[in-house]
Amino acid sequence: MASQDKPESSSARPPTTAELQRQMRLAERLLEEQKGFAPAPRKGKDPDTASTSASLDSEMLRATARAKLDKTVDLAFLVDVTGSARNFIDVARKQMREIVHNVRSMVAPLGTVRVGMVGFRDFCDGDRRIEPFQFTSDVGEFENFLGRVKCDGGGDACEDVVGGLEALQALTWTSKIKIAYLITHTPPHGKRFYLDTQNSGSNWDKFPDIPSQHGTADSALQHLVKNEIQLVCVKVETGTERMFEVFREVYDKNTMGMKMSEVDLSQNCTAFCAAVTKTTWTSIRSSVLRWHTGSRVRGESSGGTGALPTVPRSARQSLDEVEAAWECELWEEF
Repeated sequence: MASQDKPESSSARPPTTAELQRQMRLAERLLEEQKGFAPAPRKGKDPDTASTSASLDSEMLRATARAKLDKTVDLAFLVDVTGSARNFIDVARKQMREIVHNVRSMVAPLGTVRVGMVGFRDFCDGDRRIEPFQFTSDVGEFENFLGRVKCDGGGDACEDVVGGLEALQALTWTSKIKIAYLITHTPPHGKRFYLDTQNSGSNWDKFPDIPSQHGTADSALQHLVKNEIQLVCVKVETGTERMFEVFREVYDKNTMGMKMSEVDLSQNCTAFCAAVTKTTWTSIRSSVLRWHTGSRVRGESSGGTGALPTVPRSARQSLDEVEAAWECELWEEF
């Protein structure tokens, strides 16, 4: 008996005609609703094949493009790239391809994952103080950029974290799902962001009274909220606890239900991939819920049918579970 070929997984197969037609109808409805009116109801039965007409093919292509944009995830990494961060950059570079693969599986079959980065150093580093990399869907290109980053510079212990937050605004955020990961082992300049017991002299913070620790920092955090960019602060060493507290006080003070997230990798930086996968899944879920509910209440649904699945029990398990999650009604409408 001839062996039967194993069916391809839904994350690898191209979308079927029925799937494309469904995406087309949903995308058209969303676009019309955004303009303030609903499209006229379709008459008759929808065609079941891709060979109906050139007009339908053209519509499907446009709808597919819109669906891809709707299900694009923008992941930005705001990273301390001074000399002391070299080990973490090496870990991130080695795990980046797996991270993108995991997140891409969440938005299959039509979704796209884009990755970008802002590296920051300190005031003494001049033109190299901020090192940005615009979003790309080419993970190889991003890996090459990480390979070119030189982890050096930095003056005292505190770094220009606030300058990095400001630089995030220059990235071309375009998707509905936007996530920024802050990765630093020390706080920004300004005694607002650390405890008095941490100040060990001039080698700790040469600018303890810098004005940007207030207005500039708050404005940068509020910009993230306004643009619905989920902030995830990654703890890689002790010493950033007070900074996270201040950031949370500012970031969480909004009416949109957005809350800053924290990930503790201080004991195991090699868990970076699993942590990013899990927090990205949680952020995607929250984004869908905020979009679906007119009241934008975090984690609560005010109408509609269907239910979002719970957070996967592990990063590996998400590859199968999240793919199925896109089929429920809330995700289809997103």
